[in-house]
Amino acid sequence: MENLAVITTKFVLEDNSPIVSVFKDEEGDWQFFGKEKGILEEDARVIKLEEILRIDKSIGDILAIKNRSHVWREDAG
Repeated sequence: MENLAVITTKFVLEDNSPIVSVFKDEEGDWQFFGKEKGILEEDARVIKLEEILRIDKSIGDILAIKNRSHVWREDAG
């Protein structure tokens, strides 16, 4: 599972934006977002789940959520 490709943003990767919004779609694909609004397609980045877990180990606590789920967190980690 750690080699699974996931979607995040340049803000999480380059600006260290905390991950506060996590989506798992109907097919089981993951998206991880910070607090930024108005994110554009060109802001998206595809990385391995392993990298997300390196950025924020607490994400491991929510990996059991079902498909079609969304988790909001006040703060990361």
